[in-house]
Amino acid sequence: DFVVTLTEKARDIVAGDFKVSRDRIEVIPTCVDSARFNIKSPAGGKKYDCVYFGSIGTWYLLSEMLEFFKVYLSLHPGGKFLLLTDADHGKIIKEAEGIGIKKENIDVRFVEYAKMPETLSLCAFSIFFIKPCYSKLASCPTKLGESLAAGLPVLTNYGIGDVDKIVEPNGVGVVVKSFVQDQYRAAVKDMERLLSDKALPDRCRAVAADYFSLEKAVEKYDRIYNTLSRV
Repeated sequence: DFVVTLTEKARDIVAGDFKVSRDRIEVIPTCVDSARFNIKSPAGGKKYDCVYFGSIGTWYLLSEMLEFFKVYLSLHPGGKFLLLTDADHGKIIKEAEGIGIKKENIDVRFVEYAKMPETLSLCAFSIFFIKPCYSKLASCPTKLGESLAAGLPVLTNYGIGDVDKIVEPNGVGVVVKSFVQDQYRAAVKDMERLLSDKALPDRCRAVAADYFSLEKAVEKYDRIYNTLSRV
């Protein structure tokens, strides 16, 4: 009777390939409780340069993220990468050291969800590289909304849902076209420029509220169910 999808790109596919009327399709992205993640940065400044949080493996490209950070370190030797995950910490550190990242430049640990906002407030920007396969055109990473709600710009890649249409046009992050060193170096410079903008955290939070509002999602679902109940 009705289709809910996470991205505009998926709506186009469902409407075109499966001949579903567009008025029976609603886009409701993965949302975030913005109030929970709106934590002010500590007075002492940022402890970590970039943060990745979530699962490792399958679609989430750990090796590529580590390669990016290696390039980042060549421009910022004192940089620190925080990974928040329940994956094998020793394996992650071993892979990082295997490509020349020193142990003091990487911190891998697990935190409870309740402590995520506070932990993200210690970081300058969020990174997530995801395998850009066909199914991911329908994906809206939870990491995106939560990062922006915490005031963090994001560094990510093309081919993931509507990410490219949200991030760069709104000035809340950097999107790499491919996983190569030239792209990584350019991304570091672009992120440096973004982070120098004092209005950036507020802009990130505004984009989170605009695109990923939990309240707006609830209203949309309520409208859908009320419409269907009258059919």
